[in-house]
Amino acid sequence: MSYFIIYADFSVTVYFKRNMTIKFIKITVMVLLIFIQADYSNSQTEDSLKSAWSGAFSLNGLYQSGNTNKIYVSGKGEIKNSGKVIETILSTYLGYGESNNKKDNNDFYSSLTADLFYTNEWSPFLLEFIEFNFASGIDFRNQTGAGIKYSFIKSEKHKSSVSAAFIYDYTNLTSKPGNSKKETPRLSLRLKTKQFFFNGKMNFSFVSFYQPSLKELSNAIFRLESILEIPLSKQFSVNATYKYIKDDVVSVGRKRVDAKLTFGAGFNF
Repeated sequence: MSYFIIYADFSVTVYFKRNMTIKFIKITVMVLLIFIQADYSNSQTEDSLKSAWSGAFSLNGLYQSGNTNKIYVSGKGEIKNSGKVIETILSTYLGYGESNNKKDNNDFYSSLTADLFYTNEWSPFLLEFIEFNFASGIDFRNQTGAGIKYSFIKSEKHKSSVSAAFIYDYTNLTSKPGNSKKETPRLSLRLKTKQFFFNGKMNFSFVSFYQPSLKELSNAIFRLESILEIPLSKQFSVNATYKYIKDDVVSVGRKRVDAKLTFGAGFNF
């Protein structure tokens, strides 16, 4: 249960950046902790606790030399707790890149979700998301909200779902003339799938988010991540990952579109 406390402590530090943001974060984290504790109390046997926890970690990168010398490395981790009623997932990503020995990329995001009645076809959920992106000039972004998920395929070889949520988006851009803080209510639509091929010898996962502003539907954030994974054993795998982001809120002079293709290895536990 310690990682939930760490996440809450990080949120408290945000208070000094934005008063309204911390109110949303506090409420979300408190509700999540109440749900988690209630579910945790109903699964106290040793066997159930062992089977409830799972996680994954991957390390990816790219390298280019010649007229342009470029390097980018990223790490992604996920911890999941599947209780009797609630499934909670904490996911974190950190990336760093240089071009011609000069820093040109440094991105971080972390998300915490609580999915109630996650084994059902329909399930409500709460979410908390924070982000920093050097390349886009995003000094701090927070998204807090709630929604409902529909799992239309649930089998051992194919899992797919769609979801819709209402979120409050607060984005603070780097200090620069022409930049300003943005507070935007959004609709967040997500499509997620994971498929296993050749008896689990090749896995494909895909997740995309479309988040239009409720003030102006043409202003939207679009995120996409696809992963092709080849397991080498039950714990280890190699992968190719493609990420695409189109953001409607970036710093003055920065491009709205960012895409990366990286290769790496992962460990499941």
